[in-house]
Amino acid sequence: MLECGDTAARDSYLAKINAASTAAARTSAAIEAGLFTCSICAQVCESGAKLAKHIQGAHPNATAQGLANCGVAKCPDPSCTTLYCLVTATDCSSRCHMYTHFKSFSGRYASGSHAAIERTAGSVTAMCHAAAAEARCLARPGTPGSMLTVGKGSSTAEARLAGGHATAAAAAAAIRSATKGADGAIRPADTLNTMPAADFDLSVM
Repeated sequence: MLECGDTAARDSYLAKINAASTAAARTSAAIEAGLFTCSICAQVCESGAKLAKHIQGAHPNATAQGLANCGVAKCPDPSCTTLYCLVTATDCSSRCHMYTHFKSFSGRYASGSHAAIERTAGSVTAMCHAAAAEARCLARPGTPGSMLTVGKGSSTAEARLAGGHATAAAAAAAIRSATKGADGAIRPADTLNTMPAADFDLSVM
């Protein structure tokens, strides 16, 4: 497996964060390590969610390289404009902002496009690992993105990335096709009528 990013720097800040005894101390160590600092304008943020919100508002035209440098990525759902932070170091369960974002949407819109992409990709955890692996390899050395971790299963992150992108793209294409009206306009996925016809044989499911 190709090891991308700043391994020594990553190991150093992870040791400090893991040594912290409280959530506040872990966050403080992450801020000190520069994990929540915008690589575009040097704005220091207090959390990953606030970093993503800052970039979305202050740098709406940020390039893929710029997002990767900040350790931030776009939602893979083409109908969603949310940015999320991929840093997991301060979360006791090693989950990033992307995980929270997907789970909240999947819970509220079980028939929507977020849930469809999650089901097709296999799991949100695999998608998080894949997104972090991609950003880490794209990010410039010394930036927060170059110090991202991919958690458990990092040895197969590249495989998850390739498979996750293919399945997410297929799901997105199917959703766009299914929600396109006769006038060519795309409708929200959660407005689809998923009720089977009265004469549909449920025994084939």
